[in-house]
Amino acid sequence: MPAERLEMRRVREILRYRFEQGLGHKSIAVRVGAAPSTVRETLRRATVAGLSWPLDDDVSDAVLEAALYKAAGTKTGHRRAPEPD
Repeated sequence: MPAERLEMRRVREILRYRFEQGLGHKSIAVRVGAAPSTVRETLRRATVAGLSWPLDDDVSDAVLEAALYKAAGTKTGHRRAPEPD
């Protein structure tokens, strides 16, 4: 079962702690209540998505989530075709 996604409020906190305060993964993890690996993955996704801090005012939670998790879900072309009866 896949892990639950972080709330976008917490994603914003991770970005702020990293880029405004220069904190490391472990320090950020303690502050936001997430695992260091989650912080690392969130920052990696933000880099891949080309996000910078501070975020533009027009970046809503929905836009932020779409940018970070656009590749999540079932991969196309990997579903089994139904077997005929």
